[in-house]
This record gives sequence, C-alpha cells and structure tokens, in this order.
Amino acid sequence: MSSEISKSYWEKLAKSIQDPSETTNKRKKAYLQTDINFVKRHLALDDSILDVGAGSGLVVNALVESVKEIVAVETFKGLSKFIDPKILVINAELTGFQIRKQFDKIVSTGLTHFFPEEDIVKIYANMFDMLKNGGKLIMRSHCGLEDKVVINGYSEELNSKYFTEYRKVDTEKKILAEAGFKDIQIFDEVAAELNVWDNTRHYYFVCSK
Repeated sequence: MSSEISKSYWEKLAKSIQDPSETTNKRKKAYLQTDINFVKRHLALDDSILDVGAGSGLVVNALVESVKEIVAVETFKGLSKFIDPKILVINAELTGFQIRKQFDKIVSTGLTHFFPEEDIVKIYANMFDMLKNGGKLIMRSHCGLEDKVVINGYSEELNSKYFTEYRKVDTEKKILAEAGFKDIQIFDEVAAELNVWDNTRHYYFVCSK
C-alpha cells in the first residue's frame, strides 16, 4: 500500500511537470550538484551505466560525457521526457525491473526512501544481478539517525498522499549486504544546510559485486 501512495504522488507530478527542476521539491541547486560531483568521482570513460529511478534526468543528463553508455529506467514518461536523447530510456516499474544486460556501474540518487523495506529488498537484489562482477552501485540514501522515520501524510502541493521511509543507515547497509553487495562504503558528504531535518541525514553508498 505504501508503494502505491508513493507511486500516486509521482504519477501526479509527472502529469503536471513543466520543467525538470520541479522534481527537486525546491531544494537548493547545490544539492543537485553534490550528487553529480559524487557520482562522477566513481565513473570511468569506458563505463556502461544504469540509472535506476532517473526521474527528469537532472543527474543522469550531467553524466553523458563522462561514460561510454547510459541506460536510464524511470517509471513515468512525464518525467523521463526531459532525459537527454543520447540516453536510452526504459519506462518500467522499478520494483520488478530487471534486464539481462549487465553494467559496470549502477547509479541511484534520491530513490530509496520512496520504497518500504520489503520493496527495496527486491530492488537491490535486481540491481545486484544487473551489475557485472566487480561492478559498483553508487547511490544516495536518505536515512533516519536514531530510528526509522516514516512520513505517511498529505501533500498540499499535489493534493495527494505522500509516503517516505527513512531507514537507519545500518539497516540500509544490512539490506545491501544481504543482497550480495560487499565492500560497502558510506560517505557523509552532503552539506549540513542541505540536511534540513534533525532526525534524518543523506548518505552516499558505494558498494561492489
């Protein structure tokens, strides 16, 4: 049910969006640039990459010149229409998404907290399968600090219910490890002024297959 609430929110946004920046929910531009800079540090020019939950392309569009090939998966066409035409876009549900092709890197920024734990377990398992041996997952996850934080309320902006689940960072690490990932590194590099809540924080994860 919680996944359906989150899906409904993004579906409404996808139908109304006029500019790709509307998916940032009025966050500062520095927040987006932090994601881009972090991801680029872990890419190579000969990489093939998969962006899971690419949204309106604000991050993945900035990676086009940094790698050999990009495939972007995004559920909603209303969002993915802003993705650079050089990128192969696949519109699909994220929970069950899996293709036979394997990638050097998988990228995901600002996605994980929109899925409850039972769904993110499936998503991480599929990510693991779509990575080449030795490949890396590079992602940002919004996590609870002392406890899991769940928001399940109403968005005045879109007249829609809104769901997010900020799992503790140790919980996220455990789920990744159980999916098969190893060498899980956690980076606390998002500026303090962009971590706007006292009980949650953004972390970057880099882990290997």
